[in-house]
Amino acid sequence: MAMTFYKQRLLGAIIIIALAVIFLPMLWQESKGPVMAVSSIPERPSMMAQQTYQTLAPITQLPAAHKLFAWSLQIGVFDKQVNSQKLLDQLQKNKFPAYQKISQGEAGQIYNVFVGPLLNQSRLQSLADKLKSQLHLQGSMVKFYVMEK
Repeated sequence: MAMTFYKQRLLGAIIIIALAVIFLPMLWQESKGPVMAVSSIPERPSMMAQQTYQTLAPITQLPAAHKLFAWSLQIGVFDKQVNSQKLLDQLQKNKFPAYQKISQGEAGQIYNVFVGPLLNQSRLQSLADKLKSQLHLQGSMVKFYVMEK
């Protein structure tokens, strides 16, 4: 019982000291009257001034933290465009959102075939299940970067 009494007294003293630390400096400050703000807005330029515009290069890469991405399903990788085009036509004929990406490999060009892209990973998984049941094709989920070249 005596211990809780001292705890309550100590807590009350701490609260009073904290309030004093917050409010006493406000009372001791001298009032300087209303504060006037000075604006540094430049004057309006004349209409006769020559305007020059700088042409900016298009953004090709975002910082790693700001890259936007969706999900795609990589179905196949081919070294001959005829084979990749055949698979691409088959997928598009069956109403799958398919596309092809050409990249440079050690032995020449590589043709990647993808299905997608979709923002929702679970929707892409259901599309992968549909692809497996209809065309007996499996793929692996990869990120599709929006700003990618």
